[in-house]
Amino acid sequence: MGIWFALPCGTFSSARRNNGKGPKPLRCKKHATGLPTLTGRDKKRVGSANELVQIVTKLCELCTKIGVPWVIENPRSSLIWQKPSLKKLATKTKAEFCRYDYCQFGTDWQQPTVLMVYGNPLLKINQIRCDPKKTGGPDGPSICSKTQKQHALLKGTVTTTTRSAQPLRKPDKSGKVKEAKQFMTSAAEPYPKKICDHWSACIHFNWRFKNAQLTKAQMELSQFQFPKEWLDGDSDEFATVTPTKTVEKPPASHYLTHFPKHLGCESCFKTKTQKSRTGGKVKIPNLCRCRNQ
Repeated sequence: MGIWFALPCGTFSSARRNNGKGPKPLRCKKHATGLPTLTGRDKKRVGSANELVQIVTKLCELCTKIGVPWVIENPRSSLIWQKPSLKKLATKTKAEFCRYDYCQFGTDWQQPTVLMVYGNPLLKINQIRCDPKKTGGPDGPSICSKTQKQHALLKGTVTTTTRSAQPLRKPDKSGKVKEAKQFMTSAAEPYPKKICDHWSACIHFNWRFKNAQLTKAQMELSQFQFPKEWLDGDSDEFATVTPTKTVEKPPASHYLTHFPKHLGCESCFKTKTQKSRTGGKVKIPNLCRCRNQ
């Protein structure tokens, strides 16, 4: 299928301002690796985030060598895209960039999100964003092209009973759910369900094509767009699947014992195991399906 890297954007957020109303900035475009004036806890947070980016970069390079698709996701305004290591990775792997806006998937806020993609052209072809012609400022359109309503601004705080990537808060002794204030930028972090369905479908179709399980008729009936070279021929005719191991014909004794001796026998992998009275394990033979071969 591939690997999806959704890196934490807390230290890379450009929503941090020196206005006294929220968290102070930890980076800038000039100092994407961290402000030189950082100390204490902020310096450690930025250092950990930088180390994580380096690890992800190395993993993406490894995936590229062995042909595994990968995606790096972060908000469009995130300063992570200013990191020299990611710019170098994009040039080296010839990765593509695409953009998705949350407002097109049911949210009140626009939240433009960028995907850096390798090995999956469907995410680029089927990107969905708000109409860029209706722009109210440098940060994007102020009126949603889908709902014709004004986008909610990600400023200030909101009272909520949940936190990003965390379960519902436990009720207190009185039985009431505890409430807490949360920055709007943090409340807008979780992926909308509809965008998850869209992305997972793109990943699934890409896997099916590469594994010779997607035909031209199925692509034409789908609501998704596909590359022209895919439509020129069915993947079940042009794609090939290389086996990871060579399966040899099982020996004659295997047909009688049915014990796990052969890699290619389905019965070997379905042999049941139960505990004996002495505490050991006993194999229960199955009827070997390869006896008729």
